[in-house]
Amino acid sequence: AGRVNIHADQSLALHGHSRIGADAGVDGKGGEILVVAEKNAWFTESARMSARGGSLSGDGGFIEFSGHEYINVNGQVDINSVNGKAGIWYIDPTDIAISNTDSGGSFTGGNPKTWTLSGTPATSSIHISTLRNALNTADVIISTNSAAASAGNITWNGNLDVNGFNTIRSLTLTADGAINFQSGNIYDSDLNTLTDGVNITATAGTGITIADNVGVNGTLGKVNLTATTGDITMTGLGSIANAQD
Repeated sequence: AGRVNIHADQSLALHGHSRIGADAGVDGKGGEILVVAEKNAWFTESARMSARGGSLSGDGGFIEFSGHEYINVNGQVDINSVNGKAGIWYIDPTDIAISNTDSGGSFTGGNPKTWTLSGTPATSSIHISTLRNALNTADVIISTNSAAASAGNITWNGNLDVNGFNTIRSLTLTADGAINFQSGNIYDSDLNTLTDGVNITATAGTGITIADNVGVNGTLGKVNLTATTGDITMTGLGSIANAQD
């Protein structure tokens, strides 16, 4: 399936209807795609990356999309496998917001090197629908680093419905700073379906907060929360629940 390595000393954009593929053939594991920018990176809505396992056998591959200062993620990934394990999508920003809205700037074409963000630091963003679509085909890891004025926080504002996964996926959130579930829910809209779930692992350097009326629910998956320093705080109707334990 091979390996694709795209590295920018400054900024890059996967734009338009760009396609990057490292799919296996009939048998074999999907390949590896590394897209990394030292500054800003955009993965626009119509762009796509895939590292599928073989059509008869083989696990899905590995995709990394990282911007060491800022990323905006709206594109599509496919790291699935017909007869093997799903692959992994690794996202590596500084501060990032997972939400129902796009924020923090946009890329509309031209040279990404000449485009600058307003405000310092910039908060990276990934749309909740992009995350859900990815979890349909892969396990997802979002890992933040503190850099310059950015603390490496992860902020959650959106509804993630696991119904339709037909399996148990893994969502790993690892933050140098804090993880804040501010609004929305992770839930299953059809509890009669006994195949859907997500293993949620949240590890924060400076504490985790689950705010009022927020649900963090793995359904058939498990929920693991760890704060290296600081507290794990739940208020109001914040909840952690799943069918296993």
